[in-house]
Amino acid sequence: MADEETFRSHLAQALDHEATPVAPRLVLTAHAQPLDGDDYLVRVSLHNTTPADESDWQDLSAYDCRLSVEPGQTARIVRQRFRLAPHDYRFADEAEVVGRGTGCAAVPHGGGLRSETLPVHAQQTLVPRDDQVRAPRWRELADNPTPLLDSVEVAMARYQRQFKAACREAEGLAHHDDIRADLAAFEDETRRFGLGRECLELDERLAQAFRLANEVFARVNEHRPYDSWRLFQLVYLVTHLPALAAREHRDRADLRAELDHTDVLWFPAGGGKTEAYLGLILTALFYDRLRGKHAGVSAWLRFPLRMLSVQQLDRTLRLLAVAETLRCEQRIGAADDDPFALGYLAGGDSTPNDLAYEKAWWRGWQAEAEAARAGSFADDHKSDRLVITCPFCDRDAVSLELDTERMRLMHRCTACAKALPLYVVDSDIYRTLPSVVVSTVDKLTGHSWFPEFTAFQHGPRYVCERHGYFSFPRQGGCPAGPDRCTVPPGGHPVARPLHDPVPALTVQDEMHLLKEELGAFNAHYEGLIAELQSGAGTGLPSKVLGASATIEQYQDQLRQLYGRKPRAFPSPGWQLGKSFYVTTTPDIRRIHLGVLPHRRHKTDVAAIVQAELIREVARLQEDPAPLTALLAARGLPLSEDGVRALLFPYEVSLAYVNSKQHGAQLDEELGLLSDDMAATGFDRVQRVVLTGDVPVPELAASIARIQREGPSTPRGERLRALVGTSVLSHGVDLERLNLMVLAGMTPTVADYIQVTARAGRTHTGLVVTVHETRARRERSLFAHFHSHHRFLDRMVTPVPVNKYAFFAAQKTLPGVALALLHDAARRPEFGAPVEGIRRSKEFQRWWNTHRTAIEDMLERRITASYRERVTGVNGKGLEDDLVRRVTQRWHDEERPSLGRGAQDELTAFLFLERPLASFRDIDKASAFQPMNASLDAFKRLASAAGAEEERS
Repeated sequence: MADEETFRSHLAQALDHEATPVAPRLVLTAHAQPLDGDDYLVRVSLHNTTPADESDWQDLSAYDCRLSVEPGQTARIVRQRFRLAPHDYRFADEAEVVGRGTGCAAVPHGGGLRSETLPVHAQQTLVPRDDQVRAPRWRELADNPTPLLDSVEVAMARYQRQFKAACREAEGLAHHDDIRADLAAFEDETRRFGLGRECLELDERLAQAFRLANEVFARVNEHRPYDSWRLFQLVYLVTHLPALAAREHRDRADLRAELDHTDVLWFPAGGGKTEAYLGLILTALFYDRLRGKHAGVSAWLRFPLRMLSVQQLDRTLRLLAVAETLRCEQRIGAADDDPFALGYLAGGDSTPNDLAYEKAWWRGWQAEAEAARAGSFADDHKSDRLVITCPFCDRDAVSLELDTERMRLMHRCTACAKALPLYVVDSDIYRTLPSVVVSTVDKLTGHSWFPEFTAFQHGPRYVCERHGYFSFPRQGGCPAGPDRCTVPPGGHPVARPLHDPVPALTVQDEMHLLKEELGAFNAHYEGLIAELQSGAGTGLPSKVLGASATIEQYQDQLRQLYGRKPRAFPSPGWQLGKSFYVTTTPDIRRIHLGVLPHRRHKTDVAAIVQAELIREVARLQEDPAPLTALLAARGLPLSEDGVRALLFPYEVSLAYVNSKQHGAQLDEELGLLSDDMAATGFDRVQRVVLTGDVPVPELAASIARIQREGPSTPRGERLRALVGTSVLSHGVDLERLNLMVLAGMTPTVADYIQVTARAGRTHTGLVVTVHETRARRERSLFAHFHSHHRFLDRMVTPVPVNKYAFFAAQKTLPGVALALLHDAARRPEFGAPVEGIRRSKEFQRWWNTHRTAIEDMLERRITASYRERVTGVNGKGLEDDLVRRVTQRWHDEERPSLGRGAQDELTAFLFLERPLASFRDIDKASAFQPMNASLDAFKRLASAAGAEEERS
């Protein structure tokens, strides 16, 4: 308006001077329902009965109401068992609740109970025990591990005696069988630890490999605040040494028996699982070189999702860089042994499958080679780097480089000029066979589509001095092709035979995600891999290990996936929150806060909460005096700079959503917040949205940015807000991520554990969960907020896997058969063409000439691929029925189709059902559209539903 006077005059005219404020009409009701005997079910409720249209200018809601109920002198509250509480003797004193809330949580209060509208659960910290064994320092274990391992063995024997005493005290009690089973599990861990120590004495090469692995960890963490294993990590490493020793001491049945087990490392998120299995992988690498394996894959690390392995990739790369330096210093192996290297086998939109062809960000060989010659390649692909920080010099100076001579895509540090030991192109991995391969489980289908995968079991046939290993020549030369590689006189030399070419270890991380059809398909291909390994090298399979923070009834999942005996580590103790390995402290790991909005959508409320958290941290950074005074009053005096340093780890917040639509809404709200904060002098809020559509390099860049930015980076340039979906729920560990808001509960408890574990890794975390009022499940979880969080780890549902599913084998059979055919093409007795049988013309000439021998072999090996690897692990009837259906499908459908005319170029297309290229893309998308009348009806319904939602 023109001026203040005009504004006030307009305001006076608009005011209703006769308006009378009204108070909310609150009604307290109580109802007692008789039950058996003298028991009553009592309901006490507070209702706001104010009509919604009572006032158009007052907020008549009642906020932060609280009810408390105290029984009279002659009455008492009878606690009830929480229906979802685990039937576990350790939780016997925790399983009862005092009452149930509706729109609130019920908590004990004096002799009665009260309501909580914002329930809070403080999750205590699980820490390694340090009262039995001194810290297992890497440096001491690298120099002389015997004294420390002696002390661990003594401590395990002592704890075993205490466990037995607790078991005797439980005789006659309902949980005696359960505690006895837990004791047996720990006794087996003690036995295996002793067997691991025996292997260190049996084989000096293994003992040296163990010491070298510890030396690598000591060097990598030299300038970090920790210098030792956690107790469970050390015991885990030693207990799996027999599986490595079995590869050289095949006469020892007790060592070979370890390969009949699948062992899952089951430990809370953020507890150190990754470091535990990486320690074992390093030991396997050094042991392989010391026992004469000069090249090839020693460990295959797999993840169910492509995004899971970004930070694990970085950790593994750092360890391998130091391990290779140490190998050279110690002169481990021969001078011409391959260096330790890492292969990132992802393909798809993340990395190219083959440099020759255009795909996603890769423009094809000709265009990229021209860019390399013009000097623009590195700048063109700055956003496509998988690694930004150099593992050698720790500077953010890594760029992509195209080696046009060797046809390789490299990551090179421009600061120290070192090439990173990392291969990210599928074809590069076949040609280099790096020591460690990190991939998604989908890449198991590569055995069907790419014959060079046979080198994972047999090693390569040939070597090209410029382009690396290969097994099946292309037009008489290496797979680079005649345009890029000239065949030397006499042909490419035969590759040096690999000693024990099968990888010693297979590690499946985030095992709980192998479920439903993904798990069924994976189970069939795991059977295939085991069968391929049985016919290669020494005939010994890889040792299969798993890892997960959330798994329940793991035995059935492991039996079906791998057909071996299931085993979990570490075993629990007989006390809640305490075992041989860990104990619980009063320190708070994370605080969970529940919110149940009544008139606003969960996404709106989540946006408000995240905005307020960001605002408050910024406000306290500007004026730390209020927080300084509060801390001083609590006996924690800090300077204002100290308070700012305390606030810095709480600057990054994550809003977690279950849909991309909600993510877009939150991103829009953050944009408005950023504008508002910039206008009021608090700097803009830098933010990113991370979903499954985000390329891996972009995710890696966001993670690296958060890790790199410090207090010296201007606040307006720092990344302070994330919005993410399930892509952030696994494998993302950021010390600065300690504030989290969930816009609705996750679909499963396992998802919730994984998501919320991202907050509070090194500082106490705050997790605010905004529940969906209209979802019955979420209202129930809010009402049982405390019980839900108290039993969180035990409320995980079993992983649904069914390898016997009727149509699963129909989908996997062609790929299994084709992989076995490629494997047979490596065996001289079958007389396959030297170029292999990937192309249908070569295959059918071979098939028609050697059909009888091939068919006999193929049927036998197909049957073995679908059967359990250890007899008796699964039900015989289920196994026999699966094999019968597979055999019938092979005889009636797939085998006859191989004899039809070679109309297609690839052998894969001869099959009736095309071999799987992915475990997820199993159905072809079908286009459909509604008729006009249906479309009009849908629009009217959607419009009415939207209006109703707005009113609610």
